[in-house]
Amino acid sequence: MTATRNAPRRRRIAIVLNDLAAGGAQRAALEQAACLDPAEWQVEVASLELKPAAGWDLRLPSRIPVRRPGVLGLAAWLRTFAPDLVHAHLARATIACVAAAPFAGSPPVVATCHNVSDWRERRFHPVRLLAHAALRRCARVFAVSDAVRVAIAEHDAVLGARTKVLRNGADLSGFHDLAGMRQAAREVLGYREGAFVVGAVARLDPRKGIDVLLDAASEALHRVPGLEVLIVGDGAERTRLVARMQELGLHTRVRFVGEHSDVRPYLAAFDLFAAPSRSEGLGIALVEALAAGVPVAGSRVGGIPEVLSNGEAGWLVEPTVPAWTEALVNAARDNATRTRFATSGPAFAEAFSLTHTRLALGEHYRDVLGLGDDALREAA
Repeated sequence: MTATRNAPRRRRIAIVLNDLAAGGAQRAALEQAACLDPAEWQVEVASLELKPAAGWDLRLPSRIPVRRPGVLGLAAWLRTFAPDLVHAHLARATIACVAAAPFAGSPPVVATCHNVSDWRERRFHPVRLLAHAALRRCARVFAVSDAVRVAIAEHDAVLGARTKVLRNGADLSGFHDLAGMRQAAREVLGYREGAFVVGAVARLDPRKGIDVLLDAASEALHRVPGLEVLIVGDGAERTRLVARMQELGLHTRVRFVGEHSDVRPYLAAFDLFAAPSRSEGLGIALVEALAAGVPVAGSRVGGIPEVLSNGEAGWLVEPTVPAWTEALVNAARDNATRTRFATSGPAFAEAFSLTHTRLALGEHYRDVLGLGDDALREAA
C-alpha cells in the first residue's frame, strides 16, 4: 500500500542587500532570487536602502516581493516574514543580518562575498572588520570566485577554509543573437566605416580602471586611427573621468552614455569589450560580452582570469597603461584572434549561466537547512 503524501512546504528565503543601486553584486543577488525554483522556495528581497536606486531596473518577476525595511526595520521584517534562511550580500548587509537574526527566531544566515578589495586594500576599514566578525557567525560563506576565496584565506585561513565558491550567474538568454544587430547599432550611434569601437560596461569607480583605458586609448590613437571608446555606466568617478578625457583631447573619440539596464544595443556595436579593472571579484559584464560573441580583453586581476579561462576566452592584460596600449593596438590589428574569441565566447560564457547557479544555490540551501531527500518530501 502506497501512502499519500502532502506537497512539501516551500522554504522561505530572505535575500538581503545593502541597497538596490546599480552594481554587479545587486544584479547577481536579484538574478539569483529570480532563478530559484518557486515550487521549492518562497523568496523575498529586502533592501537596507543605503544608496538611492533611481533608474535601476529590478528585472524581478512579480511573484518576488521587494521590501525596503532599512537597517532599523530589518529585524521587524524578518519576524514578519519568518524565513527559514537569510542570505546576505555584501559587508553591511551581512553585519545587519547577523545582528538582526537573534531577534527573529535565529534563522541561519549565509553570506556572499563579492569583492577581492574587501580582503586586501580595504581589509582594515571598520566596516570590513565588523563584517569579518559577522562572517565567522554565518552558517555558510560564499565567494563569487576562486580569487575572492583566496583573498579571504590569505586574511583568515580558518574562514577561507569554510568558504565555498559560488560563482555569480547571468541570464544569457538575450545575448546570443547580437551579431545581427551590429550594423544597425553602429548606425544609430553614428560610427563611421572603419571605426574600431572599444567598449566598457562598468560602474565608474576607481577599481574599474576606466582612467587606464582612457590613457591607453590616447597612447594607441596614432597607431589605430579609427579608435573609438564607448563607456556604458555611471558613478562617482564620472566627473573626473570626463575631465581626464578632455585633458587628453579625446572628446571626439570617447562617449559616456550613462547607466542602462539593457546594454545589448551597445554591446552589439563593440569590436572589443575592455575590462581594465584594478580589482574584480568576478565580472558579470565580461560574461555577457562573451555570450554576445564580442571579443574581450580583461586585466589579469581577481576573477577575470577565471572568466577568460586563463586567456583561452580572451586577452589577459596587466593593469597598466603601457600594457593596455599594446592590447588595444594588437586587438585592432589581429582580426583572426578577434574572430576566434568571438566564435568561442558563447561556449565559455555558459559556465556562468543561471542554470549552474540555480542548481548550486539550491544544493547549498538544502545542505544548510539539513534537507535530505526525506526532508524535502516532508508534509507541510
